[in-house]
This record gives sequence, structure tokens and C-alpha cells, in this order.
Amino acid sequence: MKVIIKDEFYEFQNENTDAFFNEQKAYLSNLIQSQSGEENLEALLTALFSLYNLTEALIHKVVDENGKDAVVKVLNAKELK
Repeated sequence: MKVIIKDEFYEFQNENTDAFFNEQKAYLSNLIQSQSGEENLEALLTALFSLYNLTEALIHKVVDENGKDAVVKVLNAKELK
């Protein structure tokens, strides 16, 4: 999984990555299916951008509280250059 941590690119993979990805993919697939159709495009995009913004804010908070180096270490992430 490629991620951005404090404006730097990293890659990591751990035992939880696939399980979380599959759960989130199923959730988003259901969300998209329930909001499909042109009349629901605004609701779908609002939900997706809301999730995106909340997730980004939470990531920044966790990184700020724990420090970038600790986050990179716990993820065993490798910097991409």
C-alpha cells in the first residue's frame, strides 16, 4: 500500500492490510451501489469526500500525536524516492 505521511511517500504491507482493504472495499461498493444513478451523484460524492476528509484529518492527528518516525516504524514503512 502506498501512502503519504507528512508529505513524503511510503509503502507498507502488513497482516492487516488485505483484511482492512477488503472490508472497506465492500463498504464503499455498497455505498456506491446504494447511491448509484445521476440523481444521487451529489449524495455519493458528498459521502466520499466526507470520508476522505475525515480520514485525512485522523491520519494527520495520529501522526502529529505519535510523531512521523514512530508511525513509519510501527508500519515498517519504506520511503519511496
